[in-house]
This record gives sequence, structure tokens and C-alpha cells, in this order.
Amino acid sequence: MPLNFHGAAPFFDPGERTICWDGVDGRRTVLCKVTRSAIEGLYRATELTEEDRGIVFNRHRGIFEAIAYRKYDAHQITEQGAVVVETADIADYLAKFGE
Repeated sequence: MPLNFHGAAPFFDPGERTICWDGVDGRRTVLCKVTRSAIEGLYRATELTEEDRGIVFNRHRGIFEAIAYRKYDAHQITEQGAVVVETADIADYLAKFGE
């Protein structure tokens, strides 16, 4: 089944320094993550706070979810079954936003 997103609230994982959110594949919950560097890459920024990264994530959530969807569909998941969106995954969007 495809990965679907229903607007689950994102949360910050301080250990991995990622913003996480849940996707759903049928009855299975799939953890999705976006790295700090991927979020900061959209704005070519390095001094964002956790709150700033949350704002960027929410503003561009569609981009991150589309990439997570494609990676999940291609079976590009971690051993734990998570989908991780990294800087290389957003190459087409790097530094496209902000001032």
C-alpha cells in the first residue's frame, strides 16, 4: 500500500536532531524523519533554532512528505522501517527559499 499522511503533529528528536512525523501504510504506522541539514538546506541557513526548523518543516511539509512517499515506495527505509529525508533528497530545492 502507498504511504499516506494525515497531518500528524511533528515532533523533534533531540538524539538524532531530526523532525519526525508519522505516515500510514494501511494499518501500519511508518516513522518519517527529516534531518536538520535537509531543513536548513532549503534556506541555506545554519543557525536555525528548533522552533525555526519546525516552522520551516510546516511551511514545506508537502516537499518532505512527497520525498518520504517516493523513498518508501522505493523501499528506501532504515532497518527499523523509518523513512529518512536527507539533504541529498532535497537537492532540487536547496537554497530556493528565504532571503
